[in-house]
Amino acid sequence: MSRNFDPGQSLVAYAVAIMAGAHHAEGALIGGALGVLVAELLRRFGVPQQWANVVFAVGAVQAMTQGSGISDGLRALLRRRRRA
Repeated sequence: MSRNFDPGQSLVAYAVAIMAGAHHAEGALIGGALGVLVAELLRRFGVPQQWANVVFAVGAVQAMTQGSGISDGLRALLRRRRRA
């Protein structure tokens, strides 16, 4: 029997969205790239794929405590560079 809905994967997708900053278009792109990049790095180093869930959970907690995701940081960096 195949499973169409996996609650664990839904939580991981939510954590990636929080970490990347889903309220910006580039946040969706960053989140997709992170999903692929982290999975590939873990595969190359022989680490079980379940550790990606831990990485994304830590990133989401960090984004929530800071109040901003990766895309917010990227936008702030670009603003500072334009001013300089």
